[in-house]
Parts: sequence; structure tokens; C-alpha cells
Amino acid sequence: MKLFTKPVAIVCSILGLMGTAHAGAKLISDVTVNTASRIAGGSMADARKSADVLQYIACRTVAQRAGASYAVCEARDAWGTYGQCTTWDTGLIAAVQGIGPSSYVLFKWDAAEVCTNIEVHNSSQYAPMTP
Repeated sequence: MKLFTKPVAIVCSILGLMGTAHAGAKLISDVTVNTASRIAGGSMADARKSADVLQYIACRTVAQRAGASYAVCEARDAWGTYGQCTTWDTGLIAAVQGIGPSSYVLFKWDAAEVCTNIEVHNSSQYAPMTP
């Protein structure tokens, strides 16, 4: 019986040093819109479950019969500040098509409201969509 006491004590000591389990990194990303810098971003899920009724972030793609496709991104923050952009760039359109219900989306635009950058972050750090 004494032979097992020492190894069990060592294992228990090691497990005690490891600490408690954590649920993983979490980010809360409400929608932000900066019209002076022409940049907007936010988490799809966090915008949906925000306490206010104003903020949202959205991107959509449109394919037309003539073959001309484009994408539009728009966002409004909790204070009502709004920004949008449109793109015909196939690379940026592909980024929009990668957006999911738990994505973080960031987009930038120029003075003519043409998208210059669209980033889509898909990560376990962002909350899943809830009703």
C-alpha cells in the first residue's frame, strides 16, 4: 500500500499546480463606426444581442444577370452613426462571402464610399449568434 501512496501524492500535487480550467478567450465587439477615419467594425452576434435597437453590421453580395457582381457593407453604431461602402472587387466580394453568424467584420471606405478593405475574422473568441 505504501508503494502507491507516493505516486498518487505526486500526481495530485502536479494536478493542483495546473490550476482550474478556463472556458477560453472571449471578445465582446459592439459595432463602432468612425466616419472621419472611414472605418467600421463589429461582431455579428454581439450586434444582434446588444441592448440598444440601433446597432447592426451587415454585408451582402449581389449577382446580376449580366455578370456584374458587387458587395455592400454597412454598419450603424449604438449612437446612430452610419457608414457604408460598395465594391466590385472580386477579392473583397470573396471576403464578404466568408462572413458567418459569429464573424467579426471590419471594413474601410474611401471618400466615394467604395470599399478599400474588408476583413472577416472567424474565431472561437466571438460569441455565437443567439435569438
